[in-house]
Amino acid sequence: MTLPATDPGVRADEFVAARAYDHSCSMCHGIHGNANTPIASGMTPPPTDFSNPQTAARLTLEAMIQTISKGKKGTAMPGWSGRYSRNEIKALALHIVNTFMNRKGENRAE
Repeated sequence: MTLPATDPGVRADEFVAARAYDHSCSMCHGIHGNANTPIASGMTPPPTDFSNPQTAARLTLEAMIQTISKGKKGTAMPGWSGRYSRNEIKALALHIVNTFMNRKGENRAE
């Protein structure tokens, strides 16, 4: 399956991480980042719950960028590098961290 170069809801010159999350991530990870969705309830293993403090403690920004880019083997998590640039993926990871993981202000890879 070939993905378009950009998210249909995002102009190439105006990437908005929150909008990209809504279009590409919320179906499985939920609008609140807690993976509480009808689709997620049928997944094994379930999608990552970004609102769980243990998740925030174990996931580094770089690990998140890697997973968003390449996907995660053995899960339903696809890689998004065919749709988003490295900088857009980093912005998306930062949006997840700052919105759902209570790690406000993080802006660098650990």
